[in-house]
Amino acid sequence: MDLLGNAGLVAKNLPALLLGLTIFVFFFDLVRNRTWANIEPAKVTGQLKALGATAAAGAVVLGLVSAAGQPFSDIAYYFVGLVLTYVFATLTLKPAMRTMLHLACAVALTMFVPGDKLTLAACSYLMGAVSIRLVLNMLKPKESRLDDVAPPFVYLSAMLFATCGAAGGGNADKFSGMINSAFIVSTLMTLMQRPFMRDDKILVKRLVLTLSGGLAYLVMVTKAVNAPEYVRLAALVGAGYGMAYALDAIAIKKDCATSAIKQILIIGIFTLLATRLFGNLGMAALGAGCMVGNFSQIPACAAIFFGARILEQVFAYANVSNVTGINLNHPYVSAALYLGLFSALGLMALLKDVADRRIAAAAFATLSAVGTCAVSYFLHSEAAGGYLISLIVSAVLVAIVGQAFFPDEEEKVVNVALVPALATSCAMVSAGLLQLGLNATMEERMTVIGAMGAVTFVVLLGSYFMGRGKTTNNSDTSGQSVAVSGD
Repeated sequence: MDLLGNAGLVAKNLPALLLGLTIFVFFFDLVRNRTWANIEPAKVTGQLKALGATAAAGAVVLGLVSAAGQPFSDIAYYFVGLVLTYVFATLTLKPAMRTMLHLACAVALTMFVPGDKLTLAACSYLMGAVSIRLVLNMLKPKESRLDDVAPPFVYLSAMLFATCGAAGGGNADKFSGMINSAFIVSTLMTLMQRPFMRDDKILVKRLVLTLSGGLAYLVMVTKAVNAPEYVRLAALVGAGYGMAYALDAIAIKKDCATSAIKQILIIGIFTLLATRLFGNLGMAALGAGCMVGNFSQIPACAAIFFGARILEQVFAYANVSNVTGINLNHPYVSAALYLGLFSALGLMALLKDVADRRIAAAAFATLSAVGTCAVSYFLHSEAAGGYLISLIVSAVLVAIVGQAFFPDEEEKVVNVALVPALATSCAMVSAGLLQLGLNATMEERMTVIGAMGAVTFVVLLGSYFMGRGKTTNNSDTSGQSVAVSGD
């Protein structure tokens, strides 16, 4: 019992260590590269219209959610995530510095928000962070990033899983300790790997880094968390670093569809391995390992997939009464699966045919947030869970394989990976709509459908007149697609 008590004590101190480490890495980059001298605060005002529109749309959604019974003070963290992500995204910072700032904010959220409010606060924060990142990416696809919001998304999803009861009430501290340990090692890896990333044609240096990361995590699990029964997880963590390096290496070759299929197979194989051996804890470890990817956005895409899978499990645990899980043979669930697949494919088709990026950005954010709320209201909880499962799998397939259909514009379609992140966080925040829709009469449902149709018509009409007479160059020849390597 004393060992278990010490393990819980150490695990509770690991978030403070992770917070301090992320801040240290940020200031290390800020001072070493004299980044502070190149920061241009004036750029923060460059996308204020996008910020205002996203904030207004989010306020409407949160107002509906609050009417369904969720305390507005708990879901107001949406605006915190929105503003912080906007500021970090528009400042002239290196991607690794943005990642550290975002991860530090996520860790601080888990440390300072009371446990009974953490679920709504964390999901609202993620909803705001992902929504503005998605909008900014759609408006400026050549500057789009996923690797800044991916680590905090995985971290908060994993911490919610550890504390919601799905992991077992007695194992909450131990699970939290192992999750924090994975991110501590990954944060150190992002710093220590930089001198070794150049001139590694046969990947020997990356192999050494992979083994070193696994060994470091083994030390954390056995000495810091005191969980010797999970020593095999260290092998998966090390393999996760190898997975991120492999995804990056394949992205360098750019073999179009062939490379995309390889990346999908790698993600699928590691997902099966992680879930079969360690469940959601394994996916959290893989998501943390994706932080070492530094060439393409595919490792971040994989991390978002892992985080969305975890958050969907939290949603199912909290809202689905079927103890055996989601019954995919149920008619409504089958229809929801089709809807999730259609949504991902429809967004890819929209990117191909719609030239106005504002319309594309609005469509992505609306489908992710409002579409999820509509599914929760009109269908029962199992169908909503089925929709999320389908959307998560379909989005990662479209985001990676869809690159073959966007030559020289691959970054546009990769942004589809953010859709399930926004949808799962929104599903958690709007969970009160499930009971509201269950008790709604047919007249009330028809009224809601009519209101949604009217709003959609007004938005489309306004978009048409706003874009009339304006020509938008969809290829964005002002900038070229560049590979961002580690420094």
